[in-house]
Amino acid sequence: MRDDILFGTVEGDYDLLINAGDFVIGPSDIQHVRHIIEAEQGNYKQHPLIGVGVRKMLGGCLGQLEKRKIRLQLKSDQYQPSELQVNEKGIVVKL
Repeated sequence: MRDDILFGTVEGDYDLLINAGDFVIGPSDIQHVRHIIEAEQGNYKQHPLIGVGVRKMLGGCLGQLEKRKIRLQLKSDQYQPSELQVNEKGIVVKL
C-alpha cells in the first residue's frame, strides 16, 4: 500500500485535499490507478509510456484489447489487480 498526497474523491475532482492548512496524506493506490487509466501516454514526462487514455475510448467499444491495455499499464506500476471489469457502466478495478 502506498501513501501520497490525496486529491478530491469526486469524479473529475483533482483539487488537493487540505486539512488544518496542510496536505492530507493517506492510502493512494486507488488514486494512482485512476490516474494511470485516465492519463494519456506522454502526460508523465518521467514515464512517457504510462497511461491508458480511457477518455479517447468513450463512446467506443471497451473490449478485451482495452482490458489488456489497462492490465499491462497497471502491471508496469507494480499493481496486480485481483479483478478487472470493463463494461458499459465503467471500469472496476480491485487490488
